[in-house]
Amino acid sequence: MKRNDVSMVALLEWMNSQLSNYDNCDDCRFTSVLQLREYDQDGCNWSSANLQCSGVPVDVCAQIANDIVAHAKRLFNVK
Repeated sequence: MKRNDVSMVALLEWMNSQLSNYDNCDDCRFTSVLQLREYDQDGCNWSSANLQCSGVPVDVCAQIANDIVAHAKRLFNVK
């Protein structure tokens, strides 16, 4: 599957819109991703999104966030 090239801002907006679909993650947001210097073995050029939560522990949304990141890594590269 070919990834779409998007800005870091657009990537974070997409991931946060996905996260907002979950009531228990209302107080959590992705704030950044680590852009890689080279593509990884799967052809993606970013990794490890930073998740910040206020009012709830990060682990409340950790699995949902991990699933969103995994899906986004299949869809997008950062330009």
